Amino acid sequence: MTQEGLISCPLCHENNLKTYLTIKDMDILRCCSCGMMFQDPGKIPAQGENDYIKSYVIKNGEELKLKTAIEERERLKHIRRFMGGDLRLKKVLELGAGEGILANLLIQNGAAYTGIEPSSLMYELAIKNFPNLKNNLINTPFDKGTFEKDYFDAVLLIDVFEHIPEPLNFLKKIKFCLKQDGILYIEVPNENFLKFKGFLRNKIGLYGGYPTHPAHVNLFTNKTLRKIFEFAGMIPIAIFQLTVWGNKQRLRLALKNQLPKGLCSASVFLRLTKLDLILGQGNLVVAAKK
Repeated sequence: MTQEGLISCPLCHENNLKTYLTIKDMDILRCCSCGMMFQDPGKIPAQGENDYIKSYVIKNGEELKLKTAIEERERLKHIRRFMGGDLRLKKVLELGAGEGILANLLIQNGAAYTGIEPSSLMYELAIKNFPNLKNNLINTPFDKGTFEKDYFDAVLLIDVFEHIPEPLNFLKKIKFCLKQDGILYIEVPNENFLKFKGFLRNKIGLYGGYPTHPAHVNLFTNKTLRKIFEFAGMIPIAIFQLTVWGNKQRLRLALKNQLPKGLCSASVFLRLTKLDLILGQGNLVVAAKK
């Protein structure tokens, strides 16, 4: 079904669109001009984000905090590498602070940290987890007018960029407050071979039968992620993948329980062979400059 005249591509703004995949009440469109996949922001399935936060994130707070801390310590190594290793007094902005775990690690490493968390529930949870964040964390949507031009040494978006309805404009806002030699660090799911990935997710019971997280507006691949930085006038200095299927800790977080034996063995196999990364099934990481 062609979506001509209804909406335009969030990347190239053409309206040369076709329906790529329809499952349940989720319609994923694909731009025939640039290859961008996305959902119509006006038709995002009801996914009960607040219910999820209340029933799982808050209910399992302490256990989840310990599991997630392992992931965030690994992530911090990548961030430090792109920032020259020393975070002391570096002005760092995190958009989407979540439970506050990475924020706390950054502050422990000496960063002059500012975080934005638009969800009131997640903001309250972050402050509860780490009361020291109260003066560093803001419960508000991000807007470039909030900060000075060329202010931050680094801006971080971890599992956030795929939720943004107008990603190109969002990048331009970030570019405004990022220093000329500053680093933008982004992690997003790689939705290459989405039909195949959706089949696997369905088999292991992830996302309630949807091919991707219902709240993910934009579904990036390596190709479309490179294009959006080009359109925003930013220069990627590194693009690589991190394993998801080969990371047992990450799978446990996603599935909210221990892994079945078969899946655990498959995860070890993928970690050793890196087959999932060869097939483009990891999480994409981009470090970019102005």
